[in-house]
Amino acid sequence: MTIQQNTKKSPGFLALILLELTLTVSFLQINNLFTFPLLAMWIALAVAKMVANIPKVREKYPLTAIRQKLAKWGVKTENQKKQGGVLRTFLTWNFGSQVAIYLYTILLVVFQLTESRFLSTNVMTFINGLSAASIVYLFGKRGVYASISALCLAWLISVVRTFVSPAFDSFWKNLELHDMSFGAGYILLYYIFCHRRWSRYHVVCCTVVALLILLAFKRIGLAALAFTVVLWVILRIVKTEKKRRAILLWGSVAAVVVCYLFVWIIVEGWLISFLESVGINPMGRNYYYAALATHCEFTPGFLGLGRNASATLFSMEYASMRVGNVHSDILRMYAECGFVLFGLWLLVFWFFLPRQIGKKYGYRPMEFFVLCTVYTFIVYATDNTELYLVNQYFYMLMTMHVALTKEQKPAPLEGRVVALYELLKNKAAARAALRLETKSAEKED
Repeated sequence: MTIQQNTKKSPGFLALILLELTLTVSFLQINNLFTFPLLAMWIALAVAKMVANIPKVREKYPLTAIRQKLAKWGVKTENQKKQGGVLRTFLTWNFGSQVAIYLYTILLVVFQLTESRFLSTNVMTFINGLSAASIVYLFGKRGVYASISALCLAWLISVVRTFVSPAFDSFWKNLELHDMSFGAGYILLYYIFCHRRWSRYHVVCCTVVALLILLAFKRIGLAALAFTVVLWVILRIVKTEKKRRAILLWGSVAAVVVCYLFVWIIVEGWLISFLESVGINPMGRNYYYAALATHCEFTPGFLGLGRNASATLFSMEYASMRVGNVHSDILRMYAECGFVLFGLWLLVFWFFLPRQIGKKYGYRPMEFFVLCTVYTFIVYATDNTELYLVNQYFYMLMTMHVALTKEQKPAPLEGRVVALYELLKNKAAARAALRLETKSAEKED
């Protein structure tokens, strides 16, 4: 069933149209003066609806016409209790970790352990995840599909705008839409790993998303997608859930260790020396990394510079580099959070949040979240997508959607992957048996 068929019978049809229009404008990111108020509007409506539905508020205050409308605002969704639980889980750990980092920065400034100029409003960081949670709360799965449509529409508008642009000779360069392409990766992973009920709408959206990613040709994004899909195939080959959980657990341990090693070799200068020795062109990242590394120490006593320190440094001290940030969220988060808080931030996404999802909503939503986190952190190695609107929006949106989905059965593609593996396995066994027979026959002769 398509999104249009879903919404024709719904009293929230006009609200969904408004949602899609505002998200399209937001994803185009014409100007933050447009983007933030549009997303803040949905956050405000979600908060108003949430407050209006609190039992104590219902008891204490009379059911006015306005409050009644707020309590029912949006599209009626199934299983409100489960939906509220998913939102609390994600907001507690994802949004909560962002608030903790911000409060930590305030403490660093108060105790004069960092410079006050590094402290900012941090609106961008807060609004990305909150807007995704708000739209899930207001619209459920229809909000998810409207978001996917909005991204596709925003990309098509960008393509048309490129055609009519006076600088048409840079057409391919203009298709390198960083934020959209990385955000589209989560949608593609969802369609490959989880989606079961295909329709023309989903086929079109999946095709557009795949084109967006391919034409943008972000190498780290394509590599992250390829690695994540390979990991998913390995998990499908493993037959028992216990073994799959073990792979994800030890993989998460390895991911945390790799993140610390990545920071270590940058701070010590070894990564830059290695890239120069083998002739790899890091496209200026070696200079960015070296610049920020001078402000870091790889020791448990390193307290960090505070949230937004990296952007401030590259807009002032290193303005001559003409880059907005360090182009590595892993290095940036270490520099801003310090040795210990950086580790806690890693634990939230690799252990605490997956554990809560698995405990409350089952193995498959937990697996999908970990796979999306694998994709996310590979991209984090060389880009600043932790600050990107579309990237963080779909990271939270698609993982929340899967946690809310009642369907725990395997996706259609999963059965084909397993069948192909069994076919190849049987063919390999048949070849091995044939070789043994041939060798034994030769010996007898």
